Amino acid sequence: MSRTSPHDGAAPPAPGGRPGMKNAAPGAARAVGRWAFWAASAVYAAWLAALAVLAVAGRSS
Repeated sequence: MSRTSPHDGAAPPAPGGRPGMKNAAPGAARAVGRWAFWAASAVYAAWLAALAVLAVAGRSS
């Protein structure tokens, strides 16, 4: 009893990539997106801190 495969033993290509790429691009994009998210969060937190400092300085004068 023979079992046939549509790929003849080869792994199916990764979605969104060429068969030889081993799906490298989506992982890299995810890493860059995660880095960008944390960088943007840090910038936003610094902006909020600056606003708080300016508000306190303006109220005390």
